[in-house]
Amino acid sequence: MVHEEASAKSSSQARSCDGPEGLPRLLGARSLDPTAVQHSSKLRQGASEEQHASQVFIFVNKSSGGGRAGQYLAALGADGRPHELRIFKGSTAEVRAFDIREGQPATKPGFLLLKAMCGEASSQRPIRVMVAGGDGTVMWAISEMVATGVNLDNVAVGHIPFGTGNDFSRSTGWGPCVEAGDLLGTGWQRLKRDVRRWVASDIIDFDVWEVEVTAAGGFAFVHDGQRGLTDTHKVQHGLTDLGDGRWRMRKPMVNYFSLGQCCRAGLGFEKRRTSSRLGNNLRYGIEG
Repeated sequence: MVHEEASAKSSSQARSCDGPEGLPRLLGARSLDPTAVQHSSKLRQGASEEQHASQVFIFVNKSSGGGRAGQYLAALGADGRPHELRIFKGSTAEVRAFDIREGQPATKPGFLLLKAMCGEASSQRPIRVMVAGGDGTVMWAISEMVATGVNLDNVAVGHIPFGTGNDFSRSTGWGPCVEAGDLLGTGWQRLKRDVRRWVASDIIDFDVWEVEVTAAGGFAFVHDGQRGLTDTHKVQHGLTDLGDGRWRMRKPMVNYFSLGQCCRAGLGFEKRRTSSRLGNNLRYGIEG
């Protein structure tokens, strides 16, 4: 998660929340400055040639951005095969892409591999987890990391904004949307540029809150126009049957504050979501 320097201080100090053990870490937006990238490059040029490659995971919601985010999966594959990219002199990065929709909650292949590789990572050299999608996809990825048991101390999360509002991306320094054009570029030059930014970025902690809701009548979810509650829903939304007719939901939450109106607008929007960013913006305006 990328954060501008001006707001990084307040975020790094806000540690008093109750939430899952460990805090995801932010990739600092200061390193989007070309001079910062050049400085980082110089540091790496003087480093040992035997240093390990930086690890980058890209979790893609291929329906985001009118399907544009799926370019990562088309080029890199969706099975997590490693692609070694030379990003600085004497420094490489292994980049893997995964479809965040693939697999069942808490057992998705990409997150299971991330959990395994976190055992070899460290808080000083964390794995970069880039999320290609909207605000909901960022929270989805964090929820999956928590559910899978990923060591959050050993990951740093960043946002590739393909959503409608992209509030998370705006508030953490990545900007309102991904720039136009081919996401990889000729000879993958654009991807290499982006990976350099992700790897060179500063890292700070970011709070994750845990929200608990208890409902006397249980929960139901609408999927493909059908209302119901499946085993997949129970795992995905952290539902527990309390045995007395009540159900409890526990979910992580980040970067959110509301007086209620946006919740009503958000629910209306989700019921009528379109496949285009422009259409979604118009729908938000109608609902809000």
